[in-house]
Amino acid sequence: MLHLNMPVSWGAIRRVKSLARNRSKVLHEILMKLMETQNVTEVLPHALAATAETIGAQAAAVILSSPVAGTVSGTITYGLPEQALQGKALATELLVSLGMQEDKPVVIDDYNHYVFAHTTLVELGVKAVLASPLIVADTTAGLVILFNTSADASFKKRDAQFVQVLAMVISGRIENLRLSRLDRVFHEEVETVQRASSALTASLELPKVLDSILASAHELVPADLAHIFLYTENKLSFGAASGEDGRWDKPYAEPRRDGLTYRVAETGQPIVVEDIRTHPLYKETPKKWRGSIVSLPLKVKQRVVGVMNISTFERRPFGEQELRILEMLAAQAAIAVENARLYEAERTQRHRIEAMQSAVATLSQSLDLREVLDRILTELRKVIPYDSASAMLLEGNYLQVVAGRDLPGDSALSQRHPVTEIEREIERTGRPFILVDASADERFRGWGHTKYVRGWMSVPLLGREGLIGCLTIDSRQLGAYSDEEADLAMSFAHQAAIAVENAQLHQSVKDQLEALQASQDKLVQSEKMAAIGKLVAGVAHELNNPLTAIIGIAQLLQSGELSEGVKQDLEKLVGEAHRAGKIVRSLLDFSRQQRPERSPVFVEDVLTNTLKILGYDLQSCNVECRTGLAGDLPATMADAHQLQQVFVNLISNAREAMHEANRGGVLKITSELVAIDGESGDGEAGDVPSATGIRICIEDDGPGIPPDVLPRIFDPFFTTKSPGKGTGLGLSVCHGIVSEHDGQIWVESETGEGARFYVQIPVIFTDDRPREDSDADATAPEEMKEARILVVEDEEVLRDLIVRVLGQVGYQVDTSPDGLDALEKVDSVHYDLIICDVRMPRLSGIELYKKLSGRSSKMIHRIMFITGDTVNGETIGFIEANDIPYLGKPFEIQELLEKVRAELEG
Repeated sequence: MLHLNMPVSWGAIRRVKSLARNRSKVLHEILMKLMETQNVTEVLPHALAATAETIGAQAAAVILSSPVAGTVSGTITYGLPEQALQGKALATELLVSLGMQEDKPVVIDDYNHYVFAHTTLVELGVKAVLASPLIVADTTAGLVILFNTSADASFKKRDAQFVQVLAMVISGRIENLRLSRLDRVFHEEVETVQRASSALTASLELPKVLDSILASAHELVPADLAHIFLYTENKLSFGAASGEDGRWDKPYAEPRRDGLTYRVAETGQPIVVEDIRTHPLYKETPKKWRGSIVSLPLKVKQRVVGVMNISTFERRPFGEQELRILEMLAAQAAIAVENARLYEAERTQRHRIEAMQSAVATLSQSLDLREVLDRILTELRKVIPYDSASAMLLEGNYLQVVAGRDLPGDSALSQRHPVTEIEREIERTGRPFILVDASADERFRGWGHTKYVRGWMSVPLLGREGLIGCLTIDSRQLGAYSDEEADLAMSFAHQAAIAVENAQLHQSVKDQLEALQASQDKLVQSEKMAAIGKLVAGVAHELNNPLTAIIGIAQLLQSGELSEGVKQDLEKLVGEAHRAGKIVRSLLDFSRQQRPERSPVFVEDVLTNTLKILGYDLQSCNVECRTGLAGDLPATMADAHQLQQVFVNLISNAREAMHEANRGGVLKITSELVAIDGESGDGEAGDVPSATGIRICIEDDGPGIPPDVLPRIFDPFFTTKSPGKGTGLGLSVCHGIVSEHDGQIWVESETGEGARFYVQIPVIFTDDRPREDSDADATAPEEMKEARILVVEDEEVLRDLIVRVLGQVGYQVDTSPDGLDALEKVDSVHYDLIICDVRMPRLSGIELYKKLSGRSSKMIHRIMFITGDTVNGETIGFIEANDIPYLGKPFEIQELLEKVRAELEG
């Protein structure tokens, strides 16, 4: 080491001062050039040349250990070949040996004696070396080296001071540029994060916020994939993901409890994984996975709200600057996520309140059950998302779907499902029942085609008397519903239950009002029928009397000597009078109001009489009636009047249908004997198997009955007729009458093909047979010719006819025009028989009977009524109650004589 310690002359002093001024000038010039540039390496060649010239060195170099601001790593030389110091080994040796251990210049004037002597430097003839370190940010960043190749030359102390100052100037400028660059980078990072923050705060919608965070991450750092997982109640849930191909709808992989993402969420500390293949948190991952990943917590006041993962598919460690930027982004992202969550919570609560208010308002807007439940399901969807939903009401052991949204086929409206263990559970607890994965639960299998359902919830509808139904909501997502959502759904279910009970109460009141209206209509109709019955009774009485006289007189005339033409005319007269009488009798029978009474009946006779009643109506409506009656059907125990009512209704309906559709048509009526199992019987009427029935078919060629109407055709008050033209009771009454006879009534029809109504009643055998007309001689026996008969009849023509007929056969006959006159004669004369009309002026036949009964007269057992008033329930009731024999008007002479003879014999 060289030490300078010699006497100094004034001349030397002047030379030193001059040299010092010159060296200061050189340093100032180098400093100015360094301050003018942003790239120090551009100025270093000039600085080395000026320095070497100034201190008399033959060569110089700057060795930089690593890139710093304004420089690049490597060696810059002056006075040496370009490749002289470029070898890595030489540069490293010089850095280590010369000045790396201290920050002061080092002067070596006998280079050959140092261990670090390098072959290259020896070959270059270097005799002395002067080195000073470049200190940047308290770290040796390189060396400034001066070389002397002269054998007698050496470096002075002032040379070392000059080089040290030069090194300080170069180091100062490098540090200045480094700090400027750091400041610029910091501002750039802040601006970048501020831009990202502006994007994050542009929306409060959580999905948009998450997408914005990921977009900012891709913009700030090069990444192949980015994820955000939300962290709530110690559980991670997928938030968003994006890659080079855009947004992902699901994560690359679900977080594991012992994996990276949960570790970051639970510790709140970021983790950087430089190589997935070697990191312990990824020891169980597929071998094909590789790359780098940084996982950062999203924290708000030390509370983790999520985790952001930034990944590359190839190994690429993240730099300090990238990590700083990502940490700043994570801080901003945490605030944005929290704000979005708060906004979402507030909006959800607001929507819940609005939906509940809407549901409550629905109750006051409608009382239609389906409409109300539809609206409740609509409002429920706004606050609890679902893929499908239904509202079901309990009916016995079944649940019927009343309203629904997006239901599969087997769960469509009006479908019924048996009550399951689930419904019994919610009835017991009164709480909603949640299934995380319904498709894997055996209890859920009874719901039909619901394989798509994963998350599922059933919410009870609780009325005043317990469970009345349930709301069910379905989701394709596993674990879709939480306890919080169950509480919310329960609030809607309470409103739905109120709506159901209100609607049911309204429907009940409505049904009662309709039933009351129907009863009133039926009462009015009954009053009309009663009035018609009374009118028919009066008309029949007035008609039967002259008809009886016409028939009697004509028959009396026929017994005389007349021409054949006159006799034929009289025969026609009697026939027409009989026809008129049968029509009147049929009207009386049909309008008669009486209790059902079974007696032996030939059903075909009832049907034939009905056709006589309706014959004129059928003809006037251009309806042709074709009958195909078996003719040999047995009698059965039935109520003829009720059966006639059935036939009248069915034939009248057919006539109306054909007339309205085609202004006429063909009516076909057939009868047959069938087995109860439906097979036709071939036995004769007198030899019928025990399990047989009589089947009547009434077929028309009208418009037919629509398929949607057929199931309701026999429902009470159901009618397709316009208002005022039908009560909807006709077919219902028919069904009731046939059912009371242990029979069946049904219809077969296709639209446009007419309709076929079938009436089938069982054959019930009896020993009693309907009375056949007798052709026995009605001439009074000799022993009865002395019998005295009193004829009480207000119609003079009829009274005279009866007297004439009875007198011709030998009876003694007295007459009375009314009951009072008859009562006087009974007091004075003994009569063997009293033939008495029922309706008469002053004193009727019934009143006469009562007076005789009050006198305990035996004559009450010798009265026979003749009456055309059989429609009057009071009249028939009195006659039947007192077992009084009677003969209905109009009657033939033969019928009168037979009845008189029978009574006298009795």
